[in-house]
Amino acid sequence: MYYVYKDGEMFCTATFVGDKSKAELNGYKAITDAEYKKLCNRELCWKNGKLYPYPSTDEEKENENKQAKLARIAELKRLLSDSDYKALKFAEGYISAEDYAETKLARQSWRNEINDLENQIGGDV
Repeated sequence: MYYVYKDGEMFCTATFVGDKSKAELNGYKAITDAEYKKLCNRELCWKNGKLYPYPSTDEEKENENKQAKLARIAELKRLLSDSDYKALKFAEGYISAEDYAETKLARQSWRNEINDLENQIGGDV
């Protein structure tokens, strides 16, 4: 009998071979020989206590690309949020158009990039 770590990260194939009680005490879960072979052949992967079909290389790349775009969108939204106070100061007349011009251009550039990234990943985030 093979055992895989219960809370292992995706693609984890760390196994424990031996006594069931020792394996369970150390946080491992029993899997069948067939499941173990599929893990080794990368037909299945293990994540948070469950077996999943192993994503193809293309799927992995697509997911990584999407995650990078989502992270960039989050970063750009933080930049917009962090500069909101300048937009409010300008709207309320506390800073001049000249003083706000650079911030205004940057904010529009960030919005454009957010829109482009959202279109690339298929919708609003």
